[in-house]
Amino acid sequence: MELDTKIAEIVQRFVDKPWGLCCPEENKFDCLNYLFIFYGELGIDLPTEFEGYKKEDYSRLWNEDYKKALEILSRWYRTLGKRIEPSYMQRGDLLLFDIEAMGEKGTATAIYLGNNHMLMVFGKQGCKVLPLNFIRKALSEVRRILNVV
Repeated sequence: MELDTKIAEIVQRFVDKPWGLCCPEENKFDCLNYLFIFYGELGIDLPTEFEGYKKEDYSRLWNEDYKKALEILSRWYRTLGKRIEPSYMQRGDLLLFDIEAMGEKGTATAIYLGNNHMLMVFGKQGCKVLPLNFIRKALSEVRRILNVV
């Protein structure tokens, strides 16, 4: 199956799914588990351990120490794939945005879909396809996950 078609099929399953902290078994997505599912369905296994924390530790850490969870995830995202210039973005690239949440600095993620659109977990509204211009000024980094050796 062509990559563009596969990405479109995955996106259709994600759109308008509710937000929920690490609850893929409940058919909900958050800023971490949607990346594992999206890239996993494209044959990419993201690392499940970083700085001594496992993917399964994420929801507990988030509830115990929100600031630490934000810091760890912000560093982890920047280890994925290969950094590229935003002018070379392709469908499937990981977009990182510098944000402030609950008074703490962190990193939000999105997946570039082409045509100036991205898939993003947008708070309690769940997964949404949004125009990149919606948050482009906060774009801090683009990571190429697909086709990276």
